[in-house]
Amino acid sequence: MTTSTRARAEREAVSGRCRIEGLLEGPLPPVPGFREYLENWTRELERRGIAVVANVDGGRFDVFAPELDVAIPRVGLSPTDSLADAVRELLDKVPDGERSRVHSTLRTVESGDGVETRTLLAVRSPGVLERVEDRVAVATAPPIPARRALPSWAPWVVVVVLAAVLAAGGLLGWFDRLGLPAPIDPTKLHVSSASPTVELLGIGPEGPATGAWTVEFRRGVAPARRPSDDAPAEAWLDFVGSARGRGVLEWRDADGRLLRVDPVDLEPVAPGDTGAVRIGPPPPRSATVRFGW
Repeated sequence: MTTSTRARAEREAVSGRCRIEGLLEGPLPPVPGFREYLENWTRELERRGIAVVANVDGGRFDVFAPELDVAIPRVGLSPTDSLADAVRELLDKVPDGERSRVHSTLRTVESGDGVETRTLLAVRSPGVLERVEDRVAVATAPPIPARRALPSWAPWVVVVVLAAVLAAGGLLGWFDRLGLPAPIDPTKLHVSSASPTVELLGIGPEGPATGAWTVEFRRGVAPARRPSDDAPAEAWLDFVGSARGRGVLEWRDADGRLLRVDPVDLEPVAPGDTGAVRIGPPPPRSATVRFGW
């Protein structure tokens, strides 16, 4: 097979891209060998092209999908179907009495052929996996224009500008020169919430002694009604997350790359009240922090 024929075959074998993110978590079930099962389950899912991160800590387990971007094959199971089948297998491993305590905000966005399909894999009482989907038409992105060659004097402009930046860099410049991450200024963090039921009130370091940070929030009242069957996936996500009382803080750099995810337990705080959680120092080069499910 020639190189061009192989490239054409690869293009024809892929129908689009799938983005996977979210969290599946719950109490560690009283099942002998569950840790080993979870490790094998993760490896099997990776063989299907979905590389999630599984952890067991403090009597709980969690499966995190760190913004995966995988191809959608034209033949065989889609990534969403593969992930849904794997979650059902995992739930079947959990005893009936423990299954209802498993919480999922795993979701996928499949894009291809001008259609975007968003799917939330929610765990309903008494521990049944339910797929919530909606589809929207998307415009095809225009082709990227060819780059023009840079003028011969452009590299010298870059050198001059870089020298000026280094000369006026001050303390932050020294951090960069030494290869050290600059301290995070909480007043310059972009703080937001993806949920209308949780408001982030403030975030900052506790003090120089501990190095820990505190996040203050207000917990709103969860949606009283179950969303309709044709409601968007975001509405279902907020309904499920608010009812379970568990969310995450997503830390990103200035380019939007995900740096770290911190779990947030809202259950000790009554709806309408304010609370606080203690976390480790933000990842280096954090620019934004967002609450999500």
